[in-house]
Amino acid sequence: MNYLKKHKKFIIIYSILILISILSIIFAYNNHKFYNKTIAKITNIEEKYLSTEEVTYGYKDTLYNQTITAKILNGNYKGEVIIIENEYHSGEAYTQKYRIKDEVFISINESKNKIINAHIEGYKRDKYIVILVTSFILIIILVGQTKGFLSIISVILN
Repeated sequence: MNYLKKHKKFIIIYSILILISILSIIFAYNNHKFYNKTIAKITNIEEKYLSTEEVTYGYKDTLYNQTITAKILNGNYKGEVIIIENEYHSGEAYTQKYRIKDEVFISINESKNKIINAHIEGYKRDKYIVILVTSFILIIILVGQTKGFLSIISVILN
């Protein structure tokens, strides 16, 4: 009990910081409507082997085709389910393998208010960045206490 009285201010500040962190993470997971780009969540994937070819230095690279089913989360076609074709190499240097529950930015080709086809432009990564940044800030403040807090403020202001 004596510990709580002695560190009351410290506990309140950390509780507020943790609450703000949790709210910012929840916001990052549910911010689809604030984007101008169309976002889709992958719900199903069918993967097919296409070929294997030998590239530089005897390395074998395998080519796969993914038939991706995704649900659009924002924009004019919100709620619609689309099919997207994706090819990727096993090395994944220039192409990506997508997984179920991934959220991706998509580009839609349309005609007369109907979707003709779509392709994936990239991952929606903001939620992971928010988790990393909030974790970093909480750790800096936990370790550095007042000095850590002032360091974070100076980084924000600069």
